[in-house]
Amino acid sequence: MKTLTLIISLLIIIVSSANAQWTGEYEYSAEGGLIVYTIKIYEDNTATYFGEGIQTYFGVNMNWQENGDKLDLFYKSTYEGSFFPANWINKDEPYAVMFRKNGKTYIKFPQLKGNDNTHKLKKIN
Repeated sequence: MKTLTLIISLLIIIVSSANAQWTGEYEYSAEGGLIVYTIKIYEDNTATYFGEGIQTYFGVNMNWQENGDKLDLFYKSTYEGSFFPANWINKDEPYAVMFRKNGKTYIKFPQLKGNDNTHKLKKIN
């Protein structure tokens, strides 16, 4: 019984430390700083993605899942403002992917086609 308790405790610690490496608030800007995007990662495997600025205003609920050394963010719903219609987004595929490279955190949007859509994130909380 002690072995089982120890294994469960270790698993909880491993999961908690994995969550801790991603949890927090991040932001990036576009259009010369005229649009600011904020991503909040919560310990309960949920996240929010918010955009505000020139012709931009939306809030999106997401779920996240670790995928190796990356964090996959899946679109769940729009809670505020104007975002892509839900039927334009494949909810079974990551809408966004966070990753680290050379000590910096980035986000990319694999469902958006066109120009490079990778942005360097700044952790603000």
